[in-house]
Amino acid sequence: MANKPTVLARAGIFLLDMNIQEPDKKLVYEILDTVTITKQHSDWLNWEVLRIGQLARQYADEGDLLRAEVERLTNNCNYLDQKLDEELDNSAMLCGQVERLTKAGDAMLLALNKPDDIFDNTDKNKSIANWQAAKEGKNK
Repeated sequence: MANKPTVLARAGIFLLDMNIQEPDKKLVYEILDTVTITKQHSDWLNWEVLRIGQLARQYADEGDLLRAEVERLTNNCNYLDQKLDEELDNSAMLCGQVERLTKAGDAMLLALNKPDDIFDNTDKNKSIANWQAAKEGKNK
């Protein structure tokens, strides 16, 4: 900031330009105070603009990091969704196998529990064949 005599001289010239022949010292000091306060406000505003610029860059950097994290998590979710679909398919296949095995096992159990004089070996062999087919995942 310029020293007080320089500013005071400028203020005096300003007042002379306004056709005020004898500047009032009080008015000159008021103008000087106003100029000083305005300069301080200007300095403060410049500092605030710099600070806000730094915050904006910081938030932009954080935004980039957050966008990258969202992309990473989205990719993970997509991967996990794919794996879940695969496991659901496997589970459905296994449930079908369990159902077929259970039915074949129940049929074999019924067939094998029948007395030999009523139940012939053909039915027993058929039940055994069904049981083995069910264990291999085949329908008979």
